[in-house]
Amino acid sequence: MRIDVDHAITSCGRPVSISEHRSATLPYLSLRLLHASRNEDLVYLPHSLTDELESFLWVLLHVILMKAPSGVGTESADWLESFDIRDKKQHHMARVYIKTMILSYQDPSDLAPILEPKFAPFIQILIDLLVLTDKGNKLAQRIETVQIGNPLQEEEVVNLCKEYYKEFLDIVFAAASNPSLPQTW
Repeated sequence: MRIDVDHAITSCGRPVSISEHRSATLPYLSLRLLHASRNEDLVYLPHSLTDELESFLWVLLHVILMKAPSGVGTESADWLESFDIRDKKQHHMARVYIKTMILSYQDPSDLAPILEPKFAPFIQILIDLLVLTDKGNKLAQRIETVQIGNPLQEEEVVNLCKEYYKEFLDIVFAAASNPSLPQTW
């Protein structure tokens, strides 16, 4: 799943050459990178391992919106269209809105009229992954802060990320075995 590895936060005191372009796809950038890239060239932004896992979340949401049985209502059509927005500022605002709406579904009474019931099986994995991406962003900021003064050793980076990755995989594997999700979509 690692892409743009040359942009990952420098660790282990090894020199890293940064290519002159980033192959990231705008609709799937982590919100952290998307927000930062509104005012800076994406090539030079610190890129963390947690950004990759958040990118998976946005790919997953895009697939769900395109393939969920019978669609997920009019709100989802707007969400799907937001993946096509090319202006970084507008794209960021649209994705923050989507994130806010999904997280507010933790209390189903708030969004139940907007989303079709067939979208309900997907909500919990999206909520869990969105909550985890916030934790990942805090982890990335912590690693970046530490890196400024003293480069981390490989073992330190692994230890900092291990719990985060385990939680991510637990969420994905739990969803994979969830009988309420369609067998194919």
